[in-house]
Amino acid sequence: MLASLPAQSDHDTILVRVTRIWEAINKRSGAPIHTNIILLDEKNDHILALVRNNQKAMILPRLKENEVYSITNFKVVPGPTQYKTANNAHAINFYYKTKIEKQADNETIPRYRFELKHFDAVSHLVGNLELLIESAAMVGEKQEQNGAGKRDIVLKDTRNDRMVVTLWEERADQFMELLSKTKPGPISVVITGTTSLSSTDGTRCYFNIDYSPLNALREAWSNTSDAEQAPHAPKEEDFVTTDGSTILELPVNSILDAKIPPGTDVIRFTCRARIVEILNGNGRYYNCRSKCARAIKNVDGRYNCTGCAEDPGNSEQRFRLVVLVEDITATTTLTLFNKEAEQIVGDAPLTAVPATVNNIIGKSYVFQLKVTQYNMTHGCEEYTVTRVSETATIESDGGHLTASTSSKENLPGAPTKKPKLA
Repeated sequence: MLASLPAQSDHDTILVRVTRIWEAINKRSGAPIHTNIILLDEKNDHILALVRNNQKAMILPRLKENEVYSITNFKVVPGPTQYKTANNAHAINFYYKTKIEKQADNETIPRYRFELKHFDAVSHLVGNLELLIESAAMVGEKQEQNGAGKRDIVLKDTRNDRMVVTLWEERADQFMELLSKTKPGPISVVITGTTSLSSTDGTRCYFNIDYSPLNALREAWSNTSDAEQAPHAPKEEDFVTTDGSTILELPVNSILDAKIPPGTDVIRFTCRARIVEILNGNGRYYNCRSKCARAIKNVDGRYNCTGCAEDPGNSEQRFRLVVLVEDITATTTLTLFNKEAEQIVGDAPLTAVPATVNNIIGKSYVFQLKVTQYNMTHGCEEYTVTRVSETATIESDGGHLTASTSSKENLPGAPTKKPKLA
């Protein structure tokens, strides 16, 4: 049995069902890192098996999802410490002596096993790198952001609390394809392998399967006395972010991959990230017109304001802060101008790097970003911050998991004056 496998053993035999197979992909290069396989035994214990790229031709043709196999001669090794899909201290590595034989399926081994988390627990797991999030729920509305290959899926539990899971590109397409094959009426689903409620390589969607938590969920909905509380067939809605009225929160890697819809010049997102470095390539101050915060530029020997196209007249210097930030998905560069920069460092003098600037390294913030056509056409991965908050928590808003972004006027360190040019 999987639970009793001794560490470092290599001569045991197990009888297991293959429940899931997927490749882990390097997001920067697009190259496969390895192949993950989840094995499940008759005691409902599961374990992760890893297939290295140089083993794929030898191992993968011999294994298919949902089939039962006896596997002999494998290495029991320490399991991964992050992004785990099976909460097991050990994992299995195959090697050249490994024997795999297909067995008759007598239904003694369950078909599914998930590390399901209740909605109440999910808010504490967002940003947690140890376990990928897996949830069972009823499907509510679907929302689509045009041009970004994304679908936001609204899930509901038995209390009618709501949670949004974001599916990207291939995972979003798979969701819609499988959803189209379901019968009319309320739809239950298990969504696996998400981190910070966003899809990963390991994300799968299972609709209306015969699985006890989903069976119990469907029964609870069928017994509800309030028809208005029961989820109905999902409806299509466009997710609007271009007018600033609704700002979608995304991980950094999704912002890097975002596309601007046709006919739109700017889209806005929020992200939660940690400042890891302060960059100083263009200096920390810039010249601007007194009545306009846009930079003054030298055009044909004349200094013109890029914001109002007027003679700059009286000008002043304002603060600019360029930072390297990261979350669990990627790193990128952000530029904070004037009020947003001074908001997190206070009134900085026109000297070398002040202590208040260095103090922000290692701190986490919620950034509202502006992504422009210039970012897209020039491959410029440096985004302008239009609002910032030091609060980066997840809280419940009427059962809907949301980011809390406090008003910048309430934050400490707001500037009291701006240095003017002599």
